[in-house]
Amino acid sequence: MNIVIAALGGMAGALAGWWLAHHPQVVDPRGEESAWPLPGAIALALTAGVVAALSLRTGHHDLGPGILSAVFAIALVTLAGTDFKRHVLPNRVTYPLIAAAFAFAWAWPDRSIVDALVGGAVGVGISIGLIALSLLASGGRNPGAAFGIGDMKLIVFLGVLLGWPLSIRALLLGTALGGVAALVALIRSGRGQAIAYGPYLIAGGLFVLLWPGAFG
Repeated sequence: MNIVIAALGGMAGALAGWWLAHHPQVVDPRGEESAWPLPGAIALALTAGVVAALSLRTGHHDLGPGILSAVFAIALVTLAGTDFKRHVLPNRVTYPLIAAAFAFAWAWPDRSIVDALVGGAVGVGISIGLIALSLLASGGRNPGAAFGIGDMKLIVFLGVLLGWPLSIRALLLGTALGGVAALVALIRSGRGQAIAYGPYLIAGGLFVLLWPGAFG
């Protein structure tokens, strides 16, 4: 794989991000019908282009898994943008992504179907534990304040996509990033300031998807 393929993939990713920014109802039918503001559309297009190019870079994967990585990466970037914008991770995206991750688990050179199954199962267990902690922290009054069902489905998806043990590395990184963001929000706005955790979990997932060997 060479720089030309990566550049073409980057351009295709940027176009996909731009199109998705101008058709938000494709991702979230309950969201606003209008296109994203220009700065948001540009940010989504640029980020989608970068992750697509990185997915197809020399030394990452062969062409088939590289394209697969690019598609999942663009989907993750779009989910992160939607969660930032509306604090929602739409079912019409997360459920098909989980199914697709299962369907293509065999295609990765560095993980297996068994890894995907174990990663998904661990993701379910972690999600249940986090929701329980959120319930305890809120006294059962507002369990979604820190962690919601959408985040649970996202963790399961990352577990299936990355497999075991890569998914754990992604979740640890994403949780750390989310913790820093929550601390900043607490310092700036005081108690009760809710943040979207999805984008930080996604950032951890993207890092491990694009650099699976970064942590050994």
